[in-house]
Amino acid sequence: MSKEYWEGPYYDYLMARMEEANSKNLKKSTLIKNDIKIPSDKTYELFVKKMKLIKGQKLIDIGCGFGRTFDYFFKHEVFVSGIDISSRMIEAAKKSYENEDLITELIVSSAEKLPFKDNQFDYLTSFGTFDCTNQELVLPEMLRVVKPGGLLCFSGKNYCYNFNDDKAYAAELGAKSKGHPNSFTFYEKMINQLIDNGHLIKEELFFVSRGDTTSLDIKKKNPGQFYEFTLYVINGNNPGDFSNLHSPCLLYTSPSPRDGL
Repeated sequence: MSKEYWEGPYYDYLMARMEEANSKNLKKSTLIKNDIKIPSDKTYELFVKKMKLIKGQKLIDIGCGFGRTFDYFFKHEVFVSGIDISSRMIEAAKKSYENEDLITELIVSSAEKLPFKDNQFDYLTSFGTFDCTNQELVLPEMLRVVKPGGLLCFSGKNYCYNFNDDKAYAAELGAKSKGHPNSFTFYEKMINQLIDNGHLIKEELFFVSRGDTTSLDIKKKNPGQFYEFTLYVINGNNPGDFSNLHSPCLLYTSPSPRDGL
């Protein structure tokens, strides 16, 4: 994906989607026909609350954007670093939080190669980003920069979602038409590899259909077919090796799981 995409069309699209997400007057998206609103800030407030952050510790937010979740981190008085692939996003975050003492650094970077030392952070968050990346590279990088015993919280999309979820499929086709990276995780395979590499699964949140993250319709038990997840992982001593975590939909070199049905 070109740098121009993240700096231009995607930035403008995301800002518009965020605005309608927090509008109490809208029941569904007015930007994308027949689509739901993307999650409001309340969704991410809940995700952060479940982390039980401890004052004075260090957190890295991967794909931080313009700092949408920062205020929820600041409530717990943790020191925040952030990276995003978009320089326009990072500049917006810097402008908004230029006087915030809890901001450590905001850096333009891809998630596949993080500009941080091993074991640098106590916490890591990543919302709405993992499914836009090369997950075999990103997951060990996320684990690498967190201290052993530290907590990671990240969200993603599951490869095996309900074939009757027409909104999810429409969103997949929409992303494909724009050339937007849309990487679906082989969830069970990822969980097994995390455990095999010595990491502890603390909590799993499942969202069966597109829109459930917005309405906070949460399932605590794996329903088998589901569209999105939020995962809490306690880091082990070493990142470990990961392979074949996501579908080829990332680069659209192979069919969608629904093609031909």
